Amino acid sequence: MKTKNIKHNGNISLDDVIEIAKVMSPRSMAKDLSGTVKEILGACVSVGCTVDGKDPKDLQQKIADKGRRDSSGLKVVVFFV
Repeated sequence: MKTKNIKHNGNISLDDVIEIAKVMSPRSMAKDLSGTVKEILGACVSVGCTVDGKDPKDLQQKIADKGRRDSSGLKVVVFFV
């Protein structure tokens, strides 16, 4: 019988997330590494773990914000602040 509503807790480093994303990138449908990192962060949200003590959703938003295009139309790629 499966137990429901299990609350997971844990913390993983951002470096670990990036390393996992590098390993998983050949199987990912994401265009670039930042997309694969966002997929891994989504898995962190699903199991309830934090990344460097922060909510993975906040890190996903930072990646999305940093991937915006600048005024000349070039994509600005800055990974993390």
